[in-house]
Amino acid sequence: MSNGNRLTIADLARRLGLSPAAVSYALNNRPGVSQETRDRVQALARDLGWYPSSSARALSKARTGSIGMVLSRDPEMIGTEPYYMQIIAGVEHVLIEADMSLTLRMVSPQSGADLAIYSRWAAERRVDGVILFDEHVDDPRLPLLTRLGLPAVLQGGPATSSTIRSIETDDRAVAELIVDAFAALGHRYLTYLTGPLRMMHERHRLAQVGAQAERRGMSIKVIEGDYTMAGAHSLISEQLRTGPVPSAITCSNDLMSVGTLQAAEEARVSVPGDLSLISWDDSLLCSVSRPAITAVDRHPVEYGIRTAQALLHLIRGGTDTTEELTPSQMVLRGTTGPAPGWVPAHNLGG
Repeated sequence: MSNGNRLTIADLARRLGLSPAAVSYALNNRPGVSQETRDRVQALARDLGWYPSSSARALSKARTGSIGMVLSRDPEMIGTEPYYMQIIAGVEHVLIEADMSLTLRMVSPQSGADLAIYSRWAAERRVDGVILFDEHVDDPRLPLLTRLGLPAVLQGGPATSSTIRSIETDDRAVAELIVDAFAALGHRYLTYLTGPLRMMHERHRLAQVGAQAERRGMSIKVIEGDYTMAGAHSLISEQLRTGPVPSAITCSNDLMSVGTLQAAEEARVSVPGDLSLISWDDSLLCSVSRPAITAVDRHPVEYGIRTAQALLHLIRGGTDTTEELTPSQMVLRGTTGPAPGWVPAHNLGG
């Protein structure tokens, strides 16, 4: 076999007893061969796992004008989680200006289908590069994309692979905003409802929250969640039934914050009288809840813009000029109040 064990059109032609031109016509659905010949050629290509556009586009070095994104979350969850929609809005803003398109796939996180999608995209030259989310411990995507030679940028890094560029979020600053807000209101016990701790960014957030809590002399209890409203509702309802009411809770996304608020309401726990709540993510959900949820605006549209720009620089081989991102900001609403029984020092007599 030619090309260092890579199957070519000539190899297919020899196996089938056809001319290379006939094989090319069949693979590219061009006139010039019979339907029977076309079916034979395409059947053999499928059996051998060979994609017809791979060699032609590789030879021409043509760009596809598209970038890829595979979201490994349950599809029904993607539709309700505003963060991803805002990131995609930022990405699309850049792609429209660059006259490029976004190829988006959603797969179940347990299926492993994302690896097959990346391999097919690379083989068929479907996309010029990809945007990654949610790096996992021992994430198989990073070595795969390196091996495929597919340019990639990880949103929300830092990436543990030296060949994958990452756009990092300001987790330390967000953790400081949240912990300082609670500490200023006299809270000394913090419950942190995280996302799945198999994700590297969740481990990084937890480390930052822990460091800030230690700096403020606060105790921290960690509950591992799954990013869903229903999951948070169940976990916090159990906490309120079986243990003391936590005076301060922060949740790793807006959906879990809404689920927490619902659990408190059902348990007749006053918010913010007995329990204060801050969401790591801000969204319309936080502003329309009752009471409206105090949250951190992390400017996800801007992060989407920055991520897409970095990927285009990587694809084009240019220098990525890092721009200063807008710092995250606390949006104070109705779910934060003084810790029960706390009296500010300036209100004490004497």
